[in-house]
Amino acid sequence: MTRLQTLAAEFQALRARLEQGGGPDKIRRQHEQGKLTARERVAKFLDPDGAWFEIGLLVAYDQYDGQAPAAGVVTGVGRVVGRPVVVVANDATVKAGSWWPETIKKILRAQEVAMRQRIPIVYLVDSAGVNLPYQGGVFPGQYGAARIFYYNSIMRRYLKVPQISAVMGPCIAGGAYLPALSDVIFMVEGTSFMGLGGPNLVKGATGQTVDSETLGGGGGGGGGGSPSVIPQSCMSCCPRTTAWVTTCGECSIACWTAAGSSNSSRRSPRR
Repeated sequence: MTRLQTLAAEFQALRARLEQGGGPDKIRRQHEQGKLTARERVAKFLDPDGAWFEIGLLVAYDQYDGQAPAAGVVTGVGRVVGRPVVVVANDATVKAGSWWPETIKKILRAQEVAMRQRIPIVYLVDSAGVNLPYQGGVFPGQYGAARIFYYNSIMRRYLKVPQISAVMGPCIAGGAYLPALSDVIFMVEGTSFMGLGGPNLVKGATGQTVDSETLGGGGGGGGGGSPSVIPQSCMSCCPRTTAWVTTCGECSIACWTAAGSSNSSRRSPRR
């Protein structure tokens, strides 16, 4: 084998390993809970024969003793019924989809692509929030986690870029702001949860006993004020999200098209 062939083979092997996320055991556990993995959700959401351009697969692969493949989030650009769409999908097989410092960089990059190209962005959320041992590298700085929410607001208020969130599992603490600032939220009945803290925190702080569904589930007002739709399962959530992106709402399409034409010379926020 030539040097180039050797490097190509090594990359393919590394790519296959990284695409396994937290590994076969974590994938099996995800399936036992009736949930798809992040990559299965992306594949089910996008056009079957459409191109998929992943962004940042190698991010953090050689850090944290190999515990953060792809920084626990899948980001990229694909197509939904021919329409280009940016996708951000938390990988719950990697430390329950928690945010590492490099996770923030990947999410920001995906948001910047959506803003510059004026294309919808879809968040497939299943995250335990910030990885607490590394929170010192998540929030500080101009390009810390808070900038994600700044970009949310820029897209919603000024650029009119459609933002759709499908909450397919827990969405805890700072991570709950991301779907809350989207235009529409899909939440899976009995599985999704959005909140700054869970039932145990409420119990410890107030002494009140409350279940997750009442506290932050779709039926309990977990949508955060945005329109919410409640599919019955993780399997049905992806097609429902696809259908919404396809139509994107007549109002959203009008605003999106108008913003793209009237603001064509306006530069999106840059790093």
